[in-house]
Amino acid sequence: MQLNHNRILPLIILSLGSLIACKKNVDVPAPPTVVTPPAAPVVVVSDPNKIKDSVLLYTKDLYLWHNQIPSTFDARSFSDPETIMTSIRQYSIEPGFSAPVDRWSFAMKKAKWDNLSGGLGSTFAAGSEVVGDFGISVFFFAQGDLRVRSVERESPAGRAGIRRSWRITKINGNSNIESSNASFIVDAVYESTQTTFTFIKPDGTTTDISLTAGNYKPSGKIENEWAIHQVATTANFATDNKLISWLVGGLNFQIEHHLFPKISHIHYPAISKIIKQACKEHDIQYNEFGKMSQAIASHYFYLRKLGQPA
Repeated sequence: MQLNHNRILPLIILSLGSLIACKKNVDVPAPPTVVTPPAAPVVVVSDPNKIKDSVLLYTKDLYLWHNQIPSTFDARSFSDPETIMTSIRQYSIEPGFSAPVDRWSFAMKKAKWDNLSGGLGSTFAAGSEVVGDFGISVFFFAQGDLRVRSVERESPAGRAGIRRSWRITKINGNSNIESSNASFIVDAVYESTQTTFTFIKPDGTTTDISLTAGNYKPSGKIENEWAIHQVATTANFATDNKLISWLVGGLNFQIEHHLFPKISHIHYPAISKIIKQACKEHDIQYNEFGKMSQAIASHYFYLRKLGQPA
């Protein structure tokens, strides 16, 4: 018998419809409630002995030569983490070296580190002979021409309105502003608690400002765009000396090297003229030392500043 397909198709559709209609409703379970566990409390160790023990334990994770530290080493016999690390250095003996290889490792509490790395804060100053500084750095633009390199905005110098490029003609009434008088200048600028400066501003006016060292927090931000920052924080030296240029491979053109590191140094003398003109037009400080000895003196000032007792 031949089936009538026109009649079978509606029957199939009706059957499927009845099956769907008779299907029981199934309750969909609600998603489980996610319970966020409470954050683990921050454990602050205040027991000095536990802090000292922790310093010693950390060396076992950090140093390959930790097994050379004798088992009798008593971390608790030291006054603070820094003296512990200084004492541990003597055990950093490596094959091929006659003296300990570690001369730089140190440790300190977080409060002191925060103040030391972020400026001269009250916590740091309270436990030290250092009572802050002026927040100013200087350099010799030329022999007898001492200039302000930078000023921290929130420092005593910044609050007094001192700006970079100002020329210092007297320090505590002393007009001997020569590199031969470097010790006096360094002591007065970086290591004194009170100093009087005589400045000549770019407009030619003169002003006397007395500064008292204080505590401050630097902003920690680069205030200028990249190219200006490279120029302002770099210095050329002895660029007219062809022998030095040859010996150092053009690296006495530091500003040009930082701005255009992929360009051959033989082009730096020509590029420097363009950069100088651009800096003049936009009032950007272009640091340059006529002689290598002046650059060395400026470097000495900076090392003395970094070497101030903490």
